[in-house]
Amino acid sequence: MPIPSYVTRILTSLPFGNIIGGPMKAAIEAQALAAQATVDFIQTVGFTGNQPSGAGTWGSVRTLSFSYSQQDIDGNAQTATLTVPVLTVVPIPHLRIDDMMIDFTVKITEEYKNSRDGSSEAKFDTSGGAAFKPWWGQANANFNASLSVKHNSSHSTSSRFQTEATMNVKVHAVQDSMPGGLQRMLTILENSIVGSTPANTP
Repeated sequence: MPIPSYVTRILTSLPFGNIIGGPMKAAIEAQALAAQATVDFIQTVGFTGNQPSGAGTWGSVRTLSFSYSQQDIDGNAQTATLTVPVLTVVPIPHLRIDDMMIDFTVKITEEYKNSRDGSSEAKFDTSGGAAFKPWWGQANANFNASLSVKHNSSHSTSSRFQTEATMNVKVHAVQDSMPGGLQRMLTILENSIVGSTPANTP
């Protein structure tokens, strides 16, 4: 069974679930923190009670009251008072993650070098003699042989591995539209804005 290459081993060992899921989980947690911050802002700025945000009663609506001068129908100056709920004059933070982009780049370099050199040489060298007598007379037969063996070989192997990884996460948040319940509450508070003038004295 062939051994998988370094590149294959790296790619199969990368925890893509954590790489992709980690930033997404962080974005969800950030969205939850933003929602909690909106609730805390409404309670702290808009109401006078000191109850925790999980309590059912937050106290009375916090209002701003101020006086100003105006003219009556006869052209005389008179002082008027206006009472306005605080939540109707301040922007309520309500952020929503609109876009999130995850860029994950892996640069893997693999280099493998294998070289093999070899040479061989064979030579036979020996000597001997034999005689036999054919029917026509005496005869001699001689033979010579030589044997030598030479073998040279070389082997070299080199490997180089390198891995680089970069990860960029871009999150874009926008001011989201108000939920229906919050919008209705603000409408009720706006309708409760009261202006008053002192009664004319004879």
